[in-house]
Amino acid sequence: MTHKIRDGSIRSHYEQELKRLQRDLFGTGWQRPPKAWKGARPGAGGQARFGGKFVPFEVGAYSVTRATVLASAGPSDPEDLLREAMILAICATHPACISRFESQLETVQFTGEGHDALRLTLLRLGHEPGPEFRERLATEAGDVLEKLLALPHVSIAPPVRNADDPDLALMCLAEELAKLEARRGARAEIEDAMEDLAGLADEGVTWRLSQAASARHRAERSNLDDAKDMGEDRAALSAHLQSLIDKEIWRKNRN
Repeated sequence: MTHKIRDGSIRSHYEQELKRLQRDLFGTGWQRPPKAWKGARPGAGGQARFGGKFVPFEVGAYSVTRATVLASAGPSDPEDLLREAMILAICATHPACISRFESQLETVQFTGEGHDALRLTLLRLGHEPGPEFRERLATEAGDVLEKLLALPHVSIAPPVRNADDPDLALMCLAEELAKLEARRGARAEIEDAMEDLAGLADEGVTWRLSQAASARHRAERSNLDDAKDMGEDRAALSAHLQSLIDKEIWRKNRN
């Protein structure tokens, strides 16, 4: 889109700025995924069936999962698919979280295979009592759910392993939703800004791109990948993550 800017110096400035912001948004170490992934050797790792006992995977489960998702992601963003899977797994393991985040779960878009159908099932069954919820979920979405819970990065996740820690589950769910929305919001702002460059370029374009990248980085700086007791910090972090979702801080007020 920058080719429509006639002034060469302005065009060069925006091209460099867009490249920098895209590096900030998607990371500097990104590499094209390999054409074929051979997978882990037979017998490696483990699995966690819905309602069953967890068997830990080997170290490196996340990279194995990412390679698997990359191989089957198609046009969808593989990082988005990993977060979608985590959100669904947390809701399936902690059904009380569904009502707490019902509005976000109703509007979020899932693109992974079977993810959106499972999201709708979880929303429909979310108000059922514990035993009935698990029985109906296993009946209606057993195969999809079992496959999802067997993903290495899901099966080793603290909120999935610790079914008796609802506070940790709430924070992790808020974190995953915030990161997913911030990433998608930043991507949408970049696409929108590229379209705006076809018209009169101004500082507002780079401001919006900077805000989008900054919002994504703030969302991803939080780290709930361990199960340590964080005391009062839990409530503060949970509230902060929820505010990222509610305020959509990656968007500029156009009023």
